[in-house]
Amino acid sequence: MGAGGRPVLVAATALAVASIAGVAWATSPSGEGSSASGDRGVPVATKTSLRARLDVLDKTEVILRDKIDLRSAELAGRVRTLYKLSRTGWAPLWLDGERRGALVRRRGFAGRLLARDVRELGILRDELAAVERNRDRYRAAPATAVAPAPGSLVRPVPGPIVSGFGRYVGRRTGTRLMARGVELSTARGRPVVAPAAGAIEYAGPLRGLGTVVVSRHAGDVLTVVGKLSDTTVRAGDAVAAGDAIGSARGPRVYLEVRVGAGPGGLPVNPAPLLAR
Repeated sequence: MGAGGRPVLVAATALAVASIAGVAWATSPSGEGSSASGDRGVPVATKTSLRARLDVLDKTEVILRDKIDLRSAELAGRVRTLYKLSRTGWAPLWLDGERRGALVRRRGFAGRLLARDVRELGILRDELAAVERNRDRYRAAPATAVAPAPGSLVRPVPGPIVSGFGRYVGRRTGTRLMARGVELSTARGRPVVAPAAGAIEYAGPLRGLGTVVVSRHAGDVLTVVGKLSDTTVRAGDAVAAGDAIGSARGPRVYLEVRVGAGPGGLPVNPAPLLAR
């Protein structure tokens, strides 16, 4: 959540490692958006954002490789230390209880450090592999992506938009923030439906948004519906537009729409995409 109490960033298993704002749908002063595209979606430029995301991934890779080299060197040192401790003569130790106890403690400590370094090295290598996979997906992403046609998405709840998409100033801190979705008015316990036909990629808790449902739709479109009290779907389920996916946690439901541009896509203004 942002400082002003509005959701700022969505990052679930279906979203990218790094989320950087790109070129989004143009909005009118009312926040409802504007479009002269007729019944087609509007191409959304993604080249600049893709380059920025690739730069972040490249820098992350350098940091991870440096950490892996450091951990590998430390691990080699721990192995040598443990080997030396294991080769210490036993006869004097049986004659000197204090020395024996100290050596046993040193061996135990060295063994624990060795196990810790092995675990951390494994985690770093997994993170590096994830960076490489995401970079490959970004490089394969098209330079443009097509947003859904205006009015083509079903409203998750019937109420009006009460919190818009785009930059805003946080009420408590005065900081400029970015809302990558909108909030619609509803009532606690009201049914919430899928904005479009697709497949559920994630259903569960997400920090800042409570319980969410992340769905993948045709045309490489991703939607995130949040602030739910429960869900009636799970990952892998297929849904049609308007199918129930859960119920509202309170007086607002969150909706985010992302299109193309790699694993997580670029956020676009949902307002002009929603049916009236």
